Amino acid sequence: MTLDFSLTPLRSFLSTLFPFLFMVYGYKKRSVNRSGAIFGIIVALLLTFASPIYLIVLAAFFFSSSKATKYKQDFKKKIEKDFKVGGQRNWVQVLCNGNN
Repeated sequence: MTLDFSLTPLRSFLSTLFPFLFMVYGYKKRSVNRSGAIFGIIVALLLTFASPIYLIVLAAFFFSSSKATKYKQDFKKKIEKDFKVGGQRNWVQVLCNGNN
């Protein structure tokens, strides 16, 4: 069995829709700031057009890391000097995480 990853109109639509939905979700949940959201959609679009498998990996990383960042925020606030509520990622952090 072989998988066909040719760029069909449906795949193009879904490869654009899902990164956009992730960006909106992340921005509303304050997981990324504006620059992180804009750069995140660019990274997500490029990865998703390259292969749909990357979208699954990117989504798993994004949602799990967002939950981990928000875990025990009260404790982190006490020990981190530059603590940000929600741990908003900027474009540099998105770029670094997108290269993994």
